[in-house]
Amino acid sequence: MLNRVLPPAREDLREVKPNQAIDHYIVLKPPHVQLKSEQKYKIKAAGTIKAVWEKKKEDVSDAELEDLGGGDAVAVVDFSTEEIEIEVA
Repeated sequence: MLNRVLPPAREDLREVKPNQAIDHYIVLKPPHVQLKSEQKYKIKAAGTIKAVWEKKKEDVSDAELEDLGGGDAVAVVDFSTEEIEIEVA
């Protein structure tokens, strides 16, 4: 299990407009993840996005970042991805 550092840095905010999708790449490397050469792994991401603000990212205050929302203006969203298989070279 991996968790992000909290509170998030302002540069870590992502803005998603209606009907838009975004990609986010995560590097799996030691010491948090130990992958062995010539092995296959199945990976799936699932969790909870703790704060979704219904406003532009520049309008999110430092206090809201620190508090991760905690008010009526924030949505909490559960997510789950499809499983993928990778092979370490």
